[in-house]
Amino acid sequence: MTKPWRRTLAAATLLLGAPALAACGEYPTDKVYTPGVGTNDRSSSVDVLHAVIVADGDGSGVFIAGLANNDLREADGLADVAGARDDADLTFTPTAEVEVPAGGFVQLNDGGGVLVEGERIVPGNVVWVTIGFERGEAVTMDVPVVARAGDFAAVEIPTVDDGSAPEARDGEASGTDGGPVNETEDDDETGGIEP
Repeated sequence: MTKPWRRTLAAATLLLGAPALAACGEYPTDKVYTPGVGTNDRSSSVDVLHAVIVADGDGSGVFIAGLANNDLREADGLADVAGARDDADLTFTPTAEVEVPAGGFVQLNDGGGVLVEGERIVPGNVVWVTIGFERGEAVTMDVPVVARAGDFAAVEIPTVDDGSAPEARDGEASGTDGGPVNETEDDDETGGIEP
């Protein structure tokens, strides 16, 4: 005959141990998770990664994101960026042609990003944006508006003078010559790719 305290101890161990065992499994680590301020969308043939709008707080800013082309055979390009849903009144102006090579990655900030203007472009807001591609499916996602400070202090916010070439604010270089974002002028032994 077993003693009652052993049964009580066994029951308590099962009750307390069950939640710990329930946490074991593959589901929580099965999904791609990238901690960060920006939002990600992997539903199209071009992944939109860490999308944010960096703003100075005056109703204008720059949309930046990483674009990863999942098609290993054909390049794709950024066709348009527009406000969506409640934020359809936002105005987006590309600062350069953006081509994403087959199986490649392009960071929009490297070429100046996409200038955005609107009443809701204030740090702390989240706005709806549709990103369209030349070949891939368009994606609509909510994008946070962040202040040009901290991790985003070095992001240049271009201005468009008269509808022609964008210029950077505060006398900074815009970082683009109007050509494709993923090309560089430096043709040294690394092929123009900086480490």
